[in-house]
Amino acid sequence: QLGLRADVQAARERVEASRGNVAAARADFYPDVRLNLMAGLSAQELGDLFSPGARVLRLAPALTLPLFSNGELNARLDSRSAELEAAIASYNQTLLNAIRDTADHSSQLARLRQAEAAKQQALLARRDSVAKVQSRASAGLATPASLLAEQRQLTQTRLAALELHTQRLQSQAALIRTLGTAPAAAR
Repeated sequence: QLGLRADVQAARERVEASRGNVAAARADFYPDVRLNLMAGLSAQELGDLFSPGARVLRLAPALTLPLFSNGELNARLDSRSAELEAAIASYNQTLLNAIRDTADHSSQLARLRQAEAAKQQALLARRDSVAKVQSRASAGLATPASLLAEQRQLTQTRLAALELHTQRLQSQAALIRTLGTAPAAAR
């Protein structure tokens, strides 16, 4: 999925373009053969323009040999090869950055999931505690102040659980951005 990231795709396209430039620079070393064909009409007088003798057909071959520009061609090939090496190095660095970002976001998400699960357990325990204090308060064994204190603790635990849930969702969104798409498990 890292291949779907825009920066990875752009770096890969730069490598492919550089490969094409190297291939074009190599092709410049070969002879270039061209055939030019020209067809038309030619006449001294307007009335003779469409006569059979007015037709003109020319074939002109052209051959280019890169014998005297070898130094320039070698320099161009070396330049294109250096550009290719730089593009490959840039692609590799982009890929390493993407892998590092993905690992960082994945580990952060795993930590937040564990913390959220622990906080849910604490929330269940706090609810049980509130229920026990309510039953004791109903029997006259606990004061209303102790019930309010337990309910306040339950509310604080709920807020902490919601905060962890929000952080986990933000971390999950960051991982999706890092991957360039949603992971298969989230689809």
